[in-house]
Amino acid sequence: MLNGAGPVCGPASASALPDSERDRVRACADGLLSRLLITVPSCRFVSLSTLDGRSAAVAGALTAAGAPRVAAMTSSFLALSETLAWETTSGRSSYVTLASSDGVIVIARVPTRLPAYALSACADDDRVLALLLRRTLDTVAALAQQLDRR
Repeated sequence: MLNGAGPVCGPASASALPDSERDRVRACADGLLSRLLITVPSCRFVSLSTLDGRSAAVAGALTAAGAPRVAAMTSSFLALSETLAWETTSGRSSYVTLASSDGVIVIARVPTRLPAYALSACADDDRVLALLLRRTLDTVAALAQQLDRR
């Protein structure tokens, strides 16, 4: 189920968003998240969250109770990967993949001018990892372009 709607995309901010800004972010994200969900076979959900761990938009089979938990874990996992990348290679992590016995998860930073969002996508078939990664990276690029427009 997709969240909210709004007419215009707005600037990103990692802090608590006013309702009007949250609606604009959802309006930017809903179509892109939905497209990722339907173009990757076995994709279960796509979740956009703020870097401070708040749910911003969701598509797919993620409950209202599960969305905040996934947002918090997405934020933490991305922060951990960035720290690991910096400490070991002095570089910056732009995405991470996680394989489990029941599927794969891709988490990617949305590369907006003001870093504020991360996207996680989950599929329950590990054979689609490459496709899920490609579609997730395409989605965060398109989302960043929309969010950076004023």
